Amino acid sequence: MRDQTTIAVVPARGNSSLRDKHLLEVKGKPVVAYSLEWCLNLPVDAVVLTSDSQDILNVARHYPDVIPLHRPPLFASDHSTLADVYRHAVDFFEASEEVMVDTVVGAQGCVIIRPSDLYHRARAVFDELAECTCVSSFCEAMTHPNWTFDLQKKPEWATSRAPGHPVNRQQLEKVYQRDGGIYLFKRRNLDSHDVWAHVGGQEAWVLNPKGAVLDIDSEMDLLLARAIIEPIHIFQNNQT
Repeated sequence: MRDQTTIAVVPARGNSSLRDKHLLEVKGKPVVAYSLEWCLNLPVDAVVLTSDSQDILNVARHYPDVIPLHRPPLFASDHSTLADVYRHAVDFFEASEEVMVDTVVGAQGCVIIRPSDLYHRARAVFDELAECTCVSSFCEAMTHPNWTFDLQKKPEWATSRAPGHPVNRQQLEKVYQRDGGIYLFKRRNLDSHDVWAHVGGQEAWVLNPKGAVLDIDSEMDLLLARAIIEPIHIFQNNQT
């Protein structure tokens, strides 16, 4: 078997919080197409689209270099982890292509906007830090955990999750969250028994400006994506 193979995996589950979000159109293309096209422009040997929805998998028909993979229910529930999804895709690819995968690029199918240099920044960190098991992209969190509350039904009390901490938002330190733009990791880490909800272990990061990565998770996200991408398309057409 050949080794040192790098593949990109695009997870796109059919059952999501926003109905059919991967198939909603922005500038005449389904949302998932943006992640597929981003991956096709990376220095990878293959791109795998994994989904439990045949409608989503049918998008791959427009991209001959994309490999569609039907995801069984075991790996398509709310309890499935990204590690489960990636492991299933990698195992399938290795068996069907008779190769050994070395590196995996994970690109969430609902992300429609990414910085153009995101892969190269993540790869630079990945190559520099030999001990890291994964490089993930992060952005500043929209809400600090200490600025959140539990709402009790009876009686209707709002209880702070961090009593005694500063109450002014401006006094809170910055915190960060994964934005789903990229996960870059070695295939061998999928076989580790201490893999956490994603691909964990020694996780390194690249930081994106807030809003530089846009994933479609609500109607507002979709409206924002259309407001950003479609005017760009109109402007470019007017320039030619």
